[in-house]
Amino acid sequence: LALPLVFVLSMACAPALAAGIAYGVEIEAPDVLAEPLRKGLNLIRWQGDPQMTPELLRRLADEAERDAREVAAAEGYFSPQVRVAIDEQARPWRVLVQLEPGERTTIAAVEIRFSGPVTTDDEARAALDRVRSAWALPRGQPFRQEDWERAKRQAVRGLARWRYAAARLGESEARVDPATRQARLSVELESGPPFRFGPVQVSGTRRYPAQIVENMNPARPGDDYDRDVLVVYQRRLVETGYFASAQAEIDAQAATAGAAPLRVYKTATTSADPVEGLLRAVGLAADDLGVAPAAGRTRACRPASTHIAATVNTLVAIAKRTKPSPIAAT
Repeated sequence: LALPLVFVLSMACAPALAAGIAYGVEIEAPDVLAEPLRKGLNLIRWQGDPQMTPELLRRLADEAERDAREVAAAEGYFSPQVRVAIDEQARPWRVLVQLEPGERTTIAAVEIRFSGPVTTDDEARAALDRVRSAWALPRGQPFRQEDWERAKRQAVRGLARWRYAAARLGESEARVDPATRQARLSVELESGPPFRFGPVQVSGTRRYPAQIVENMNPARPGDDYDRDVLVVYQRRLVETGYFASAQAEIDAQAATAGAAPLRVYKTATTSADPVEGLLRAVGLAADDLGVAPAAGRTRACRPASTHIAATVNTLVAIAKRTKPSPIAAT
């Protein structure tokens, strides 16, 4: 750690009112902790209160010692030395907060467990390996509460990326030994049921036929849920020129996991010409035929012939101002 730095806060306070006192606060701590202390101490928040009394200030100083320990623990320092002193002879009064953090706690072990149907899903083994390998707080890293919470959120998102859209955090524990300055982490991820794409539900497209949105869907009903497919879908919708932005997501309710509705929302509209937008849609669908392969596409999507036929049919219908006839999916 760097040598302690002195962080001076509001030493020049407004003059106290008749019933109150003015005080300034000095923090002596390593720079990695000085800013969190400044933000986390009530002692600092109450500066400038015109009704501040000596009794209240002493109570805030007592609380500051506990608060400083909590701030240090959140940053991985579980054995800090903290001292808070009030200099009543200074004008304004001076409160000194000194914190010597000691050594930082590091990660000694990580255990990631899974529960639910994913544990018997042979096709999901690679996905579980990816979640484990992508764990964001491995052995040897400093333990910080913020990093711990972020790592758990990322692990849940990783499991929910494919098939198990309703994955969630089960039990989790961080066992910290202040004597050895080591933390042992344990996380359980509950998969929930496997999800498959269901019917498309379109909203917010009054200006254009909903069929335009449906035709761009790269997934068929019954396909395994895949977040990457939704990303492709949203890109296609935006690249038609109809929408400045759009959102596609499934309804991740266990009751409909076998055919989860795919909801598409228009979040912003452009003034694109309908015919020009549909021609772009034909080009996007042609990517799947290998005419202009999309970079990085590795999985099979809905057949391009269906995209092109349905899109051209909609193009002709708009040109004639008639309702499109249905195209059977192949």
